Amino acid sequence: MTEKANTRKIAWLSAVVLSIIAGSVLMAGGFGQFGNLAAADEDDEEVELIAILFDGNGSEAGEVKYEAEEDEEESELKIEIKDFVSNGVFVAFTNSTQVGLIATDSDGEGELKFEPSPITINRGDSITVENSTGTVLSGTFESDIDEDDDEEEEEE
Repeated sequence: MTEKANTRKIAWLSAVVLSIIAGSVLMAGGFGQFGNLAAADEDDEEVELIAILFDGNGSEAGEVKYEAEEDEEESELKIEIKDFVSNGVFVAFTNSTQVGLIATDSDGEGELKFEPSPITINRGDSITVENSTGTVLSGTFESDIDEDDDEEEEEE
């Protein structure tokens, strides 16, 4: 087994142990830095990115939103899993950095939210949600398309 696989297995096992102790959705902060708004356009003061999570069959199973404001140094990261495996425990990673743990309920829904975000997200960054066997959901951060459309309509 590779070192990366061992590290992820340990992370997953830690998630299981911690979820048993806490009995609910868990959050683990402080795994990264925030404040670098490299994803923002030069004229923008706010970054809003979204990643749709897909399972191995290409079905949508969740959404991740990242928002950050340069002026007030505020940020938020929200990961939602919908209609997925019930009563599961998963580890969320962005670009191979562990972000936190998500436990799903009996309906297969789970949520993890950070204010402020423990990491900086940039356009094009990847997010994976994994269990002990590997990646079960994945996505890529892009601009929030709906919001871009709303801004264009307001300008017309």
